Amino acid sequence: MKGVVTVRDLKCEECKDKVLKSLSTLDGISNVFIEIKNSTLSLKFNSHNAMEGVRLALKEIGFPITGDPTIIIQSEKNDYINTTVNKVTSN
Repeated sequence: MKGVVTVRDLKCEECKDKVLKSLSTLDGISNVFIEIKNSTLSLKFNSHNAMEGVRLALKEIGFPITGDPTIIIQSEKNDYINTTVNKVTSN
C-alpha cells in the first residue's frame, strides 16, 4: 500500500533528516519520500499497523501527522483504489 500524509512543522533539511532517521527503524515501511515545500511524506507500507507505527514515531519526535492520511491500495489486478483512513486520536 502507498500512503501520503501531511506532517506538521516539517520545514527544513534537518527536520527531514530527523524524520527519515526515525522511520528507517520501522518494520514494514519503505520508499519514504519527503517534500519539505508541501510538508508531505509519501511511503509504502505493508500493513495498517506499520502505518500506525509511522504516526506514533512522527508524533514522538515532534512532527505529528495533520489531517487524515490518504491511502492508495493496490489490488491484484493493479487497479488503484483511493480511500481515506480515519484519523486516530489519543487521549
